Amino acid sequence: IQDCVIKNPQVGINVMALASDYRTATPVSRLVIRRNMIVDPGAFAIVLRGELHQVQVVGNILQGNPGLAAIQLDKILDETSDVLIANNTVFEADTA
Repeated sequence: IQDCVIKNPQVGINVMALASDYRTATPVSRLVIRRNMIVDPGAFAIVLRGELHQVQVVGNILQGNPGLAAIQLDKILDETSDVLIANNTVFEADTA
């Protein structure tokens, strides 16, 4: 996911590597989220959840005050490996 502009979403980018029961892994691997601009998210700009492998969240611009968090790591499973979150810019937000 790269070079997107997402305006006024409830959740800008939601990576759900977990089944709806919040117990069963549905692994996501080799994903890059880079150079996106997410403006005025309602709850979260970016959410990562579940079992992740070789995931990068880099060089994104997150602007505006999300209701909960700009970048949320939620229910990350023990099997997760090689996740990089780097060089993201968060501004006009109370929480990063």
